[in-house]
Amino acid sequence: MAAIAFYDELENQGIRKTRAALIAAYAEEAACPALGDEVMRPADEALTIAVEVVTRAFDNAMRVHGVPERSIGTIAATVRTDIEQVVATHIDRRRRLSESPSDVPGQEGEAGEGTETG
Repeated sequence: MAAIAFYDELENQGIRKTRAALIAAYAEEAACPALGDEVMRPADEALTIAVEVVTRAFDNAMRVHGVPERSIGTIAATVRTDIEQVVATHIDRRRRLSESPSDVPGQEGEAGEGTETG
């Protein structure tokens, strides 16, 4: 998810697709060993770690490929904000669904509809 967000933001900043793809490939290759520790963690903790690792890898990849330092900071800040918002929305939605009695199969209100059998 973080790598896709970085790729999209590179394009949004006017970096050509080919160059953005090279940066992404370089960053993903660098990030893979650090992400493969296979330690079980809660999802929010795992995502936080993954975003940190991928951000460092993309920062380095952007420097290697000549992206100006000011742009690197802007891209990283935008991606971090976007990811934090998406994750917060997802966590909130999951929490609300788990607290809602309408998500229990067979109960009235499932998928927003009451059902009658007869």
